[in-house]
Amino acid sequence: MNAEVARLKELGATDERGAIEKQGEYWVRMNDPEGNEFCVQ
Repeated sequence: MNAEVARLKELGATDERGAIEKQGEYWVRMNDPEGNEFCVQ
């Protein structure tokens, strides 16, 4: 997942919201260059 987050950052995404862990699941909330939120899991 770290490699994918790094790749997306190179393409202009940001991870301002950071990583979240809940009930054994882990994901990173990100924003694309236009400000749309998405998750990487």
